[in-house]
Amino acid sequence: MKHPLVRLADLIDWERLNAVMSASFVSHRGRPATSPRLIAGLLYLQTKPSIDPSSLTRWRKRLGEAGVEELLAETIEVARLANVIKTSSLKRVIVDTTVMEKAIAHPTDSRLLERCREHLVKVATRQG
Repeated sequence: MKHPLVRLADLIDWERLNAVMSASFVSHRGRPATSPRLIAGLLYLQTKPSIDPSSLTRWRKRLGEAGVEELLAETIEVARLANVIKTSSLKRVIVDTTVMEKAIAHPTDSRLLERCREHLVKVATRQG
């Protein structure tokens, strides 16, 4: 019970988060949605994934931008209450850009076809 993640879980206002997010998790067909507390706990507190990653993707889509912002706000507030961060640290935002679109050559790109042609020419030249 002294583990940092257990102590952090006790600081989060789960009832408030559940009330805010419950509208996003009304199931009109199929099996009921996974509870917001479980998914938020998995996203923020677990060090190893214990459910299928596609469940987290579907959950984030249901939650939407407002729900993700609510989770972030709660995370920041808990970190502040636990004295893990200082209020002065919140004045500057660092953005992780690893999810930005990159220039990736796909198999249908003409560049890839040109590279294949170049390799074929090299092989043909070696074979005479």
